[in-house]
Amino acid sequence: MWKRRPESGLIERWTDLAFELSEPDTPARAKALIARVYWDPEKFGASALEASELADRLDDIDVRSWAWGACSTTASSRGDYEAAFVWAQRRFEIVPSLTDPDHIALIHFFGLPSCITIGRFEEARGVEQELDEVTSSLTPHHRLHAVMASISVEVAAGSWEKVRRLTARAEPAVAANTATPCVMSVWSLLACALAHIHLEDEQEARRLERSAEELAWRATASSSTLCISRSESREATWLRSIGSSKRGRWEGSMISTGASRASMHL
Repeated sequence: MWKRRPESGLIERWTDLAFELSEPDTPARAKALIARVYWDPEKFGASALEASELADRLDDIDVRSWAWGACSTTASSRGDYEAAFVWAQRRFEIVPSLTDPDHIALIHFFGLPSCITIGRFEEARGVEQELDEVTSSLTPHHRLHAVMASISVEVAAGSWEKVRRLTARAEPAVAANTATPCVMSVWSLLACALAHIHLEDEQEARRLERSAEELAWRATASSSTLCISRSESREATWLRSIGSSKRGRWEGSMISTGASRASMHL
């Protein structure tokens, strides 16, 4: 896993090169199409269906899953959140046919925002529980994803007491994940801090904020995102500012979705 995210231009060159070097009607070509979509769904959205059709011809369930994920990403990028959910649901349905726990974990993690965005909280909680189970035997970074997913569901639902209780899981998960820097470590601590602000425990909120700030500085993140305020508009902006990180499109989607929903409860 990358300790520091490569420059955007380099990633784009890699995705272009992968496409140029792949042969038509091969798994490599399908994966190159999918990579293009994940990198820029607005520019390469049409590649998602092309990859899905190619996966069907190849009869490759793993490639098909990632192609469906690309279709979900494309739908979300154009604001068609119902379609994004339908594509994510198709991925959930093939999980019993898959054997790679990392792939299964990512299906749940990447599919969760589509549930939250359209208010499918029952489905969202089911997805995050599945994610929690499958990541229990994986890496600390996977387990951080699971904790962050649980927090994001409850932030979006405005269930601040549940978020506060999740602090007990978030802090150990963040501590265990220091070897693999991730914006979700900072966001998880800040989301828990925000819950304490809502529940009028400012001392604990400030402690969590300081922990997040220290972690962000170690990861060379901007401390300007770490401002806790009782102002409603600034609380929403605070969460969204973490979600706008260029760490990754799906991470930003997950975080910003939670932030947008949370702002409705402020």
